[in-house]
Amino acid sequence: MAGGGEGASFLQFWFLPDTEAGTPRQESRAGFSQTEDGGFRILASGFPEDDPEETETVTDGAPVALSAGARLLHAAIPAGEGAAYRTSPARDLYLVVVSGVVRVQETVLKAGDAVAAQGVTTLTVMAQEQAVVLLTDVAAV
Repeated sequence: MAGGGEGASFLQFWFLPDTEAGTPRQESRAGFSQTEDGGFRILASGFPEDDPEETETVTDGAPVALSAGARLLHAAIPAGEGAAYRTSPARDLYLVVVSGVVRVQETVLKAGDAVAAQGVTTLTVMAQEQAVVLLTDVAAV
């Protein structure tokens, strides 16, 4: 809860597990380091190649493990710069603008806006103002 005249913002993502086996769990991280290039950083993933334990190089800010073949990514993009994400055309991408103003192709999005991209192999986000975005990469439905 925020005090004073400021509101609170909360985004919650639910990823359905790939199998019915297992017990629901909650996992959190104290914080994630920022990338220096404004590119996308994986916050959570269900892909083995993103699991630092698979490479025996666990560091602070390692992605949260998911029980789904999905990714949640974050990018803090300076004004006038961009971030690109590559995937397979068999994936669906969902972008949420947390703050700032961005352009995806010809569409301008502001804080609170979202867009879905299906059947694409590359999604490029250009910041018209300094921006923070979240991106999910999930199996196409």
